[in-house]
Amino acid sequence: MKSLGKITIATSIFNITEPVMFGLPIILNPIMAIPCILTPGLTLAATAIAMRIGIVAPLTGVSLSNVIPTPIYLWMANNSISGLIWGFLMVALSMAIFFPFFKVAERMAVKQEEKEDESVS
Repeated sequence: MKSLGKITIATSIFNITEPVMFGLPIILNPIMAIPCILTPGLTLAATAIAMRIGIVAPLTGVSLSNVIPTPIYLWMANNSISGLIWGFLMVALSMAIFFPFFKVAERMAVKQEEKEDESVS
């Protein structure tokens, strides 16, 4: 898992997540599916509320590519530094949501490897 993380960090920054989705795998993995489904909804709701309250500037309607890193994308989409800061906060929130699930999946993978090593010996 650590080597996959090192390999996919560059692509993930640019929102190309297929290597992680299919390499970890997140697809068809019930433990990793929970944050994968939960995170976009929470970040979308938080962003909508922040824009409605006025913490983050509203979107300008500009059409942007989806491979722009999230903080820069939000900065360009609302033409305000609040979008850049909010983007970093949403990345941190996403990481905080995924981390405990990743640790559970990692522990399960280690147990599975130990079990396979015992059966081979």
